[in-house]
Amino acid sequence: MVEVNLKLINNYVNTKYGDIRGVIEIDGFDNISSIYKLCEDHRYKTDDKFIVGFGLEETTTNGVGRKEQVVCNILFLFQSEYGDNYDEIKAKLIRKDKLKVHKKSFLISYTDLNKYIKRYDFMAITEMLNGVRQIEVEDVYE
Repeated sequence: MVEVNLKLINNYVNTKYGDIRGVIEIDGFDNISSIYKLCEDHRYKTDDKFIVGFGLEETTTNGVGRKEQVVCNILFLFQSEYGDNYDEIKAKLIRKDKLKVHKKSFLISYTDLNKYIKRYDFMAITEMLNGVRQIEVEDVYE
């Protein structure tokens, strides 16, 4: 499992009420290349960009999936500012205290998601657990 600093995006993930908050992991069919393919297939050029984040957003008040589309959010850096390859960009970012990341949003159909996302797992918790330092999850088979 890759370790990432989730605190960087906490303030950018929210729903109207924020009843529960959590974590998600996603596997593409070809790592992050699946997200580049998603962009390409939806006419968003990424030749001059380096994708550093991906998200999905549903804002309907009628329930998830009713619009049959979801907002896709792509977080990226311009290669002209940071470099042309992963190692070059990562080396420059290690010394950054603050980073301006760009976001492109567009609609995709729910039925298209399976072309780009192989697996996902997410879990969210309520604020009731805020004082707890660690939890142990036990599966129940009933």
